[in-house]
Amino acid sequence: MTIESRIADLTTATTELTNQVLSTKATAESLNTDTATLRDAAALSASSASASEVASASSQSAALLSEQASLASQQAAKTSETNAKQSEIAAASSASAALSSETAAKGSEIAASTSASEATLQAQASASSASDSLASENKAHLWATETVDVPVEVGEFSARHHAVKAGESAAAALASQTAAATSESNAATSEANAAQSASTASSSVSAHENSSNPHPQYTTESEAAAAAPVQSVQGETGDVDLSNYFEPRRSANMVWNPVSDSYARDRVNTGVTPIHEKMRRCVQRDDGTVAYYLDPNDSTLKADGSPANLDGTDGQVMVEIPKCYVRISKLFNGEVKREISEYPRSGFVLHPAFVKAGTGWQYDPEVQMWHCTKITEEREATYVGAYQASVYDTTASQYIDGLNLDNNDSRVDYTSDILASVSGRYPMVGVTRAQMRQLASNRGAGWHQWTFWQWNLIKLLFFVEYGGFDGQALLAAGNSSVSSGYPSSSINQSDSPHSAAGKSNIIGNGSGGVGSSTRDTAWMSYRGIENFWGNAWQFVDGFNVNDWIWYISNDPATFADDTTTGYNQLGEAAPSSNGYIRNVQHETLGDVPSDTSGNSTTAFADYYWQNPGWRMALVGGHAADGAIDGPSCVTVSVGSGSRYRSFAGRLAFSGKP
Repeated sequence: MTIESRIADLTTATTELTNQVLSTKATAESLNTDTATLRDAAALSASSASASEVASASSQSAALLSEQASLASQQAAKTSETNAKQSEIAAASSASAALSSETAAKGSEIAASTSASEATLQAQASASSASDSLASENKAHLWATETVDVPVEVGEFSARHHAVKAGESAAAALASQTAAATSESNAATSEANAAQSASTASSSVSAHENSSNPHPQYTTESEAAAAAPVQSVQGETGDVDLSNYFEPRRSANMVWNPVSDSYARDRVNTGVTPIHEKMRRCVQRDDGTVAYYLDPNDSTLKADGSPANLDGTDGQVMVEIPKCYVRISKLFNGEVKREISEYPRSGFVLHPAFVKAGTGWQYDPEVQMWHCTKITEEREATYVGAYQASVYDTTASQYIDGLNLDNNDSRVDYTSDILASVSGRYPMVGVTRAQMRQLASNRGAGWHQWTFWQWNLIKLLFFVEYGGFDGQALLAAGNSSVSSGYPSSSINQSDSPHSAAGKSNIIGNGSGGVGSSTRDTAWMSYRGIENFWGNAWQFVDGFNVNDWIWYISNDPATFADDTTTGYNQLGEAAPSSNGYIRNVQHETLGDVPSDTSGNSTTAFADYYWQNPGWRMALVGGHAADGAIDGPSCVTVSVGSGSRYRSFAGRLAFSGKP
């Protein structure tokens, strides 16, 4: 073979080599594109893994709020979180490997291009240099036919070597792409698992919230704390402050639909709270200290079982009511929800009966209720007389009754005689509200007639416990239907339809009553408060009305008739027509009437009387009023100087100034 033909062959081989190099370059560029796509996919995989991690954490948080499904949901969420983190790590590793592969491929492309150029130069040199042709031919032959890795230049690898290395890099990149795809698939699986866990947790929370009584009853605060969270989250999302939620017995509610006049409870099956259970009779000294508590089932005994003295020798027979928090809210469907809590909760306010000092008695849009917005001092408890009040005659050193007199001025010394709450006496009648106020203050600092807010506190406790407003239908009619009614004013106690105090002693702190049309027989008692309604009308202090606007004071030092000094307006004007109370201004917390078109069996089922001008208030109804009596029964139709043989009072204590 001639050198010219050999050179031609070598030229052809060189051309083929150049084409192979260009093909390798194209392959490398394709790999570069695939690697970029791979990197994007890996980044997307990492992002998906992060999203999966977030979803997993959310699932874990939701599961923690569910008591019944918490363990399973928490385990699923943690597993999902671990899978997601592993997927994120694998994806990041794949992305790094792909980037390394891309770099190696680029280097291979450059090296291959350089090798091809060098080979071309060698071939051209062989063609022009006969002396080097044989050596070039031998090298080319070894490279082309034997695939032997021989140097084209001293210290350099051949183009074939770099092509092989580029192929290995491409294979590595493909393996990385496959691994990344696997990682992405794992991340998607983890995300799906997390979503499933979240769905399971959400279903568990929904089932928990809809349960009528989702929690066990705890006997101690430490047990409840150990089992926290112990109250459903009422549909709240995001971060939830579990301090706002309590075991159901610590808070209770009732829900009223004013359209259908139907009643329900929201996620509790009882209206009894520890506040109700802690209401108890006691004997209280004039200095305000409790001499002793009475047996919960028999007021003739002390709590230790020994005989109690209920005639005033040891003190006045009172009912202690501990501090509580309340919320009355209108729901989106028009229903009204009333709630009582033993502890402060979000949206609740301290009931006004326990505000000892404060300012800013007004409507608060934040909680949508009227209350004291700037409290400076609170009461831990408030006390009301267990019985309607009689009077202690300090001159004669004996208790006196009201008889059946419209005017008892001749029998009572308002400067020294003292209002009392003792068993066995008939209520004092025939005095004005101002005179009754003076008799109460004569007992000492902190003593007064019961107040507007004490009356409304007891009403609210009753409504929530019994799940309705109609006291006579839900508990007892009480002394409300004595057939003889009220004969003309007389000094004969037997002419009065009233019952003597103490008939409820046989049930202690319980609730119940006896109905009768015979005088001195019927009675009712709500948690130790005898004749909360019926028997005789009861003055309420800190409550003045002028032209249907209700003005309220919670400070006994400001109690006075026909004035707004020291008083605050409550709600809007009450109706200017008499009638059964059909609806009230719930947000006032004081049940200012808003609709008097009802009857004796629907809604509040109690009567409201009114007149224009300055008026004082009496509540509960008397012994011959029949169906109009009840916890919400109120008359603001008489002037402050009025007295009558059916007007009585009740002693109270709110603590020393």
